[in-house]
Amino acid sequence: MDLVKLCSKLSKGALYLKDDYEDIVLKIVVIDNSTHCFIKRRGRKEIEVNSTDKDIFESKMYGKEISKEEYDKFQ
Repeated sequence: MDLVKLCSKLSKGALYLKDDYEDIVLKIVVIDNSTHCFIKRRGRKEIEVNSTDKDIFESKMYGKEISKEEYDKFQ
């Protein structure tokens, strides 16, 4: 997803993405004008990660958008 589209969607609320290559799901939210990124890997709990990390950036660019329900079900 390109950065303009990503920012536009974030202005409307949380954004959920799935990166099939890394086999992770991401939740991106804006809190107090700051972007926070959370990931879940199979078999692990959700953790907050640095949203500017190279691998996370790539997941944001190449991941496909999913619903909150799909994010919640990912295990």
